[in-house]
Amino acid sequence: MQVSDRYCHARLGVLLEEHYLNGVEQPPNRELLRWVLALLVAGGSVTGLAISGILPESVEAIVYTIAVLLSLTVAFGRKIQRSIEVLAAITGGL
Repeated sequence: MQVSDRYCHARLGVLLEEHYLNGVEQPPNRELLRWVLALLVAGGSVTGLAISGILPESVEAIVYTIAVLLSLTVAFGRKIQRSIEVLAAITGGL
């Protein structure tokens, strides 16, 4: 049975046979490091913008939101959608 057949039958947990996976190590889980990086970059950029005083009060919330989204993009790259879903679950969808 090929990988495509198993995928079509929704057997996602067993796409490859066991003998193909022997000796293959899982990549390290760096999600916590990515979250710490995102929080540090977001906190630093928002704090820097707030202290500098270059933004009018009417645009602060928008610029801070953009800064946080950019920091998530830097930290997570193409996996940013998952991190946004996690934040939506934490904040209740705000």
